[in-house]
Amino acid sequence: MSLHFIKKILIFIVLILFSICTFSQTFDGVRVGGGIGKSIYWGTQMDTKIATNTLGKSELNNGYNFQIYKAIDNKNEFGIRILNSELWSFKSNNQLALNNQFTEFAFMYQRSLNQNIQVNNSPITINLVAGVGILSYSAAFYTINSANTLTYYSSIGGGDKPITNSTLLIKDKVPAISGIIGLNFGFKLAPRLLLYVENSLSLSMDNRFTGNLSLKSKIPNNGFTYHALSLYLSWGNQKGRIFCPKF
Repeated sequence: MSLHFIKKILIFIVLILFSICTFSQTFDGVRVGGGIGKSIYWGTQMDTKIATNTLGKSELNNGYNFQIYKAIDNKNEFGIRILNSELWSFKSNNQLALNNQFTEFAFMYQRSLNQNIQVNNSPITINLVAGVGILSYSAAFYTINSANTLTYYSSIGGGDKPITNSTLLIKDKVPAISGIIGLNFGFKLAPRLLLYVENSLSLSMDNRFTGNLSLKSKIPNNGFTYHALSLYLSWGNQKGRIFCPKF
């Protein structure tokens, strides 16, 4: 996890806590936490199987998240997620490798299917997830030569032909909007400690996200799935935790 991402998280924490204190005047129903998971490319350039050690790279990549939520009632909560990760996808048939490094800032909504959004009525909640995010990303694709090494081919805006002059490669991050859907499972472990198994699909509205790096393309949009374990600290009524008597 980069120092730049850690700085973003610290600023994010200060702004969110200030907003909650200012507008709601209470921390009841708030949970704050983060975790680590795996990001997997999803889209038109997927291969038939996931590669875990191709040229020293893996299509299962670490993703670090920080999130904060505020429950509105026993069914609904709103929050923000910040996610930092990268994607690799290897195409065995045409010897191409795709790479994407990104940070996603997302406004999230969760609805408990068992009406237990604060995990108080029972120790488990099952939540549907939806969200809208802003992706800041850089993407490139590579050729794999006969010596099994990666050769830089092109980047965002570079088109679909090789670029021999490296100064023409666009390496700065560009923005894109993402749509998010998912399903999460929350478990109360201790009075204020929650464990969430989180699963989501983020679909980029920019077709260059990893699939085709031309400025214009008819190839459909691309995105990623994210599967994580996250720990949260919660505020509010603390009954119904796992392995402990209810109060």
